[in-house]
Amino acid sequence: SSSNCSSTTCSGSSNCSSSTCSAACGACCSSGCSSGCSAGCGGGGPRVVDIFNPCSAGFSCGSSAPPPEVYNRHKPMTLNVVGLGFPMLCQARVTPIDCDTKFVQEFNAQEPNRLARPPLNAHKSESILRCRTQTWAMTEHLGFAPGLYNGIPYYCVFLDEGILGKIKEFEWLDDLTAYVMVANLVYTPNSNAISMTRVNFDVAGTGRVRATYDLKTHRLLQETENYGQWRALVVTLACLMAFRFWRSFRNFTQRRTKTFVFDMLLSAVFVAFNLAVVIRRESGVDPIPEGILGLVRGFLQVGDTRAPNIDELVAATIIGYLETLDLIGNAVLVEEMMKLISYFIVVISIFRVIHYMSVHPRIDIIAQTVLQASDDMFHFMIVFTFVFTTFAWLAHWSFGPDKEAFQTFGAALNSCFRCLAGDYPWTAEWTEGWMQKIWWVSFTFLIFFVSLNVLFSIIIEAFLRVRVQINEGQASRNIVLDLLFIFSLKVRRVSQGWPAHNEICDHIESTQLIQAPLTPHELGASRFCRFTSVKSARSFCSMYIMYLGGSVLSSKAREVLDLSRQKGETDKFMMRLFVIKDKAGLERINRAILTVQRRARAWFACKRIMVERAKKKRRSSLRLYQDCSIDNVKAVFVERFGMSEGVAEAWLGKLMQRQALQRLSSVVSKDLGLYDKIIVDAVSVVV
Repeated sequence: SSSNCSSTTCSGSSNCSSSTCSAACGACCSSGCSSGCSAGCGGGGPRVVDIFNPCSAGFSCGSSAPPPEVYNRHKPMTLNVVGLGFPMLCQARVTPIDCDTKFVQEFNAQEPNRLARPPLNAHKSESILRCRTQTWAMTEHLGFAPGLYNGIPYYCVFLDEGILGKIKEFEWLDDLTAYVMVANLVYTPNSNAISMTRVNFDVAGTGRVRATYDLKTHRLLQETENYGQWRALVVTLACLMAFRFWRSFRNFTQRRTKTFVFDMLLSAVFVAFNLAVVIRRESGVDPIPEGILGLVRGFLQVGDTRAPNIDELVAATIIGYLETLDLIGNAVLVEEMMKLISYFIVVISIFRVIHYMSVHPRIDIIAQTVLQASDDMFHFMIVFTFVFTTFAWLAHWSFGPDKEAFQTFGAALNSCFRCLAGDYPWTAEWTEGWMQKIWWVSFTFLIFFVSLNVLFSIIIEAFLRVRVQINEGQASRNIVLDLLFIFSLKVRRVSQGWPAHNEICDHIESTQLIQAPLTPHELGASRFCRFTSVKSARSFCSMYIMYLGGSVLSSKAREVLDLSRQKGETDKFMMRLFVIKDKAGLERINRAILTVQRRARAWFACKRIMVERAKKKRRSSLRLYQDCSIDNVKAVFVERFGMSEGVAEAWLGKLMQRQALQRLSSVVSKDLGLYDKIIVDAVSVVV
């Protein structure tokens, strides 16, 4: 019972049984009876956590435990992006001045308010209409004193939901506001980056508001896990550029060309830039984190808004906020400058890569097209720039106040450039006047249709000229095949001991004034090329001929190559025609053909001699055919070619067999073409 279960009774383990303590277990269980009532009320069991009441750590069989100092929230406090303090609204104001115009003077000279009942509905203390000066205001405005920053007085306030309504109600921004800035600092923990977002409004005297924005992000690179990889990458790139500088310098000492000078300068700029970036990161201290932490500490110091020095604390926090904005802006500006330098380095490197590609004519087609069309495009751009700029100015001047796309001259240039790409900023037809319609038609015809097509024609014509030059080139091949050939050439150069490519180029450049073709004997005896023998030089030339064909040979060499190719084709034809299986039979046929050819040349020579004799003696054609008798022909063979009479007679016997002898007997038949047919018949008989 409860009367028997007191702290005194339960203090001893002998009096603490489950039956005695069960009735009031939740009220009196202590360390003395915890073992006896653990099963009854769960004194030693798991604690229960109330997720809906984070101030309660749980409860057990005893009295409730005190609230913990820290606890696990059901909703976490961390965010992906956190704002550092409140957004800040600042304005810069100018001083008022009376407008020196007759209309304003008449308008401000209205009668006093007839309903005035001071202090209610009293008269206004300032003029109804006023003008602005160019002098910055330094006086208080609705209780806000300006703070000087970079020589400009700013009226600043931190924004929250409660103050926005007051700003609208009391017209904190009015006609004297010349500049408005809304700034905020944001930190992203996952990327360890601090971002500054700022929206700027320039308020003109006419009331036009032009908005711009700045979004600048600064990443704390030294504290990221990828900083080591970044540092290794930059150092590796610097080493590669240093090696490139050494190679360019070595090539420059051998051949002084502008290309190697440019490569040395570009490599030196690469190395200097990478070293400057690494040294700046390693030796310098990033001021952004300390500035941000100082700003946060400044916010935390303004705890009690009723403190006597609250105005000084708020002013110091505002100035610290502006200084932090400048600190981030300057740091990002330095990074942007480094980025701009690297941008130009990359662009120059791209042009250098294009120049590297000029070693192959088919890849160099773009660069050569631009070079071929550069002169025409230069003169075209002179006219085009003048006409294009005139159209942009005309659009801004004519209908810029009504059209946002042409409200400034820069916006008009941008809109005209968009029109070149086909993106016309059309608006509703009823909002466009006749001047704008005339402008659209004129711009579309002169710029979009005529000018662009003229430019395309210049480029296409240059491309066609370059394409013809490439097709007529002697060494124009597919780049994949060229790369395979270069690889095989390097392998054979190592295996056969051929000289390096630069040595061959040096020999060609040194002997370029010699008109004679390059021969293996010349390469073998050259002091630039170190061929082991003329045979090695011949195999080197044969490899180029095998890949490039006869286009690299001289005319005489191409004739020899064509004859060799024709001989090979003739041999294959003869072997198929006469079913010859070995070279011995082919040689016998070739000897027979050569014999026929020698005899045929002798016959034609004999005929030519007899014709010349006949012309000298001015004989008639009949006497000419009579002179071409067998005895006269035999005499010419013996006299002209040194044949014996027996050989000449045997040759004429073979020649005059079959129909040839009958045709020869018809002396007065046709003309000298008769003997040509005889030779053909004789050749066919022998073959």
